Amino acid sequence: MHPKPSLLIFALTVWFLLYNLGLSVKATKLKPHRHLTTSHEDQDGDHRLLQIERSLATARALIKQAAISTEKNSTLIQNELGVSTTRIYRNPAAFLESYRQMEKRFKVYVYEEGEPPIVHRGPCKNIYTIEGRFIEQLEMFQLNQAGARTWDPNNAHAYFLPVSVADMVKYAYDINSHDFSPLVRTFGDYVQVVKTKYPFWNQTEGADHFMLAAHDWGPYVSKGIPELYSNSIRALCNANTSEGFIPNKDISIPRINLYHGSMPEQFTAAPLPGLRDRTLLAFFSGGRHGPVRPILFEHWKDRDLDLLPVYEYLPKGLDYYSFLLQSRFCLCPSGFEVSSPRIAEAIWAECVPVIISEGYVLPFSDVLQWNEFSISMSVADIPNLRDLLAAVPEEEIERLREGVKAVKRHFVLNEPPMRFDVFNMILHSVLLQIERSLATARAMIKRAAISTEKNSTLIQNELGVSITRIYRNPAAFLESYRQMEKRFKVYVYEEGEPPLVHHGPCKDIYTIEGRFIEQLEMLQPNKAGARTWDPNQAYAYFLPVSVTNIVKYAYDRLSRKSKRHIHRSFEDYVQVVMRKHPFWNRTEGADHFMLAAHDWGPYVSYRIPKLYSNSICALCNANTSGAFIPSKDVSIPRINLQNGSMPAQLTASPLPGLGNRTLLAFFSGGRRGPVRPILFEHWKGRDLEHFPVYEYLPEGLDYYSFLLRSRFCLCPSGFEVSSPRIAEAIWAECVPVIISKGYVLPFSDVLQWNEFSISMSVADIPNLRDLLAAVPEEEIERLREGVKAVKRHFVLNQPPMRFDVFNMILHSVWLRRLNVRLR
Repeated sequence: MHPKPSLLIFALTVWFLLYNLGLSVKATKLKPHRHLTTSHEDQDGDHRLLQIERSLATARALIKQAAISTEKNSTLIQNELGVSTTRIYRNPAAFLESYRQMEKRFKVYVYEEGEPPIVHRGPCKNIYTIEGRFIEQLEMFQLNQAGARTWDPNNAHAYFLPVSVADMVKYAYDINSHDFSPLVRTFGDYVQVVKTKYPFWNQTEGADHFMLAAHDWGPYVSKGIPELYSNSIRALCNANTSEGFIPNKDISIPRINLYHGSMPEQFTAAPLPGLRDRTLLAFFSGGRHGPVRPILFEHWKDRDLDLLPVYEYLPKGLDYYSFLLQSRFCLCPSGFEVSSPRIAEAIWAECVPVIISEGYVLPFSDVLQWNEFSISMSVADIPNLRDLLAAVPEEEIERLREGVKAVKRHFVLNEPPMRFDVFNMILHSVLLQIERSLATARAMIKRAAISTEKNSTLIQNELGVSITRIYRNPAAFLESYRQMEKRFKVYVYEEGEPPLVHHGPCKDIYTIEGRFIEQLEMLQPNKAGARTWDPNQAYAYFLPVSVTNIVKYAYDRLSRKSKRHIHRSFEDYVQVVMRKHPFWNRTEGADHFMLAAHDWGPYVSYRIPKLYSNSICALCNANTSGAFIPSKDVSIPRINLQNGSMPAQLTASPLPGLGNRTLLAFFSGGRRGPVRPILFEHWKGRDLEHFPVYEYLPEGLDYYSFLLRSRFCLCPSGFEVSSPRIAEAIWAECVPVIISKGYVLPFSDVLQWNEFSISMSVADIPNLRDLLAAVPEEEIERLREGVKAVKRHFVLNQPPMRFDVFNMILHSVWLRRLNVRLR
């Protein structure tokens, strides 16, 4: 059973707000996203929002792709939207894709606290119909039934406060008192209950929570609760910018008046009268409310009942809906407040709405192109209203009416909700607006990023470090990590067989590849962790292919053509998941990721265009001169566990202090790549007492003992930029000296590498000993303190532990999916 269309429309609006997709695009452009960064790119320390996110998450990638598609008005889009024309949408392809993503992903948690009549219930008839019906339709979803509602608040994108402002006014307001404070207190008390009982409001200061009010006093009630007014999404009929409606976070919803709880029978007939059968130019009947209608009555009340009937109150015996069906235009002047049920009624009657209002943000205007099915006029136009409308050519009226017919489904309340109706359009707007107001995770990370408490003891304690200067922004990192733990879900494709898939080396220099696959796959259903068995709940999709094992089993060293088999094996796997599952094709791989410790990982991805261009590649060989793209890929450390576990010498506690480290620096390794031969030329065997540099360590000497006796550990690139020596140096609490070119250091989106390492150029090699000897002892101690603090991020645990290398890799993927920079 499908949810009601009107409720779905609301859902879609919520979704729209959540994801900041800005479908209020003109023609083919998406509105720029407000994107969080804590980068010091301007070198002025200011935190700012990026206008366009570099790498789009699942929904964004699809919506962007749809938005720039040349097929915006294709028959396929028309057919799925169920409309004869798509010009009613700002961007039909983007809207359709966003709606699909909402149906697939968006989950709302409804707080269960409170009792009717003020909570969990509202009016389902009269001009406040939308308020009660939305609450009822969202709450009617049953456990395990498809739909937007979730009973697990940890899986929710948004949290609904099911309070009825209309019923609060009915039961808590004394008409003779003119005292609105009981209304504010009642709603404020409810917010206080959920704040006290649950962690979700406090985590975002209400930014991922929403309320809905059809009553005119909805804005007033919410304005009395500062966080609700400033942060939360308010879905309001009274969407007046002069009264506190905030377009970039709130949602304008249509006012719907169902006297008997259902659509008037006159509007359900098919077909409704055509243009030639509509003998009235325009029509209005309504009370003398607000500042606009008295002007309308002054000029047109009872002046031309044959062509432009304007009544203050419709005489007995005349039928209101019949007038709408006889009219070409339906006048919709504001009353006391900007919204009017006449807009929806005009649309139901297939009569072109003429909107006369000031400061009114029209419903679903982030999606709908209102000038394609309505006319807007100013109050100053009222004296010339008849002439202005009479001058509209018949073909233009027909064109506008075609738009009205197409848009009608978005303004209908169904029982139960149906696709694209007003319920779901509201939800869609909420989703869009949550993102526009930076969604749950982004809101929290932003707040943490600009916090003045970046180096507080609380942050140190939770991170488990003695210092926080090793992080670009410790508070933002910690909050991002918390959000990852709470929300991030990865689906692991089950296709394929070992040894090429679901299996990898868990020893040697490719350890990280096999261990990551193993540790992610060992997570069991119903246990806490990042893995999900439901692909529809995933934020990212993992391709569990081992490049190292492909090289091992599919590469023939004697055949030059054999290298092709490597990328073909990986490409075949991608083809399998493309054919069997819909997820790759939805985003062209943008929400998929691979991990490779082998040096040929970039080669494999480069040879598969969509994998290279779109997917997240977690690579040890993170060389910008190769196929590594810093804006979307993840640099991971190369870890060499010869026996599958940390060397015993490096697990002792405490490790030698600076006073017991008699060697200035140390290196031992093969003559690989362009950097090491230069190092050997200048330093191999030159100063074994203070600065030992070996090509191969002589028998009887212990590699790890040298690390533990050294102040600095040299980490020159080999054939490729990464080296296991960086992690080994950190494990040994020895300051890494990185000599490389084009290397994006691991986790550099989080870590401040100059706080625990030294980088040198190849040109520095001849003077290396003197340069290191010149570093003051207190600076070495300061760097070593950073090394000790960062060590936990480079350790592989079995099973994984908080903040270890497994989870740091997941966090880096999470950041790419979230499109947040912590710099």
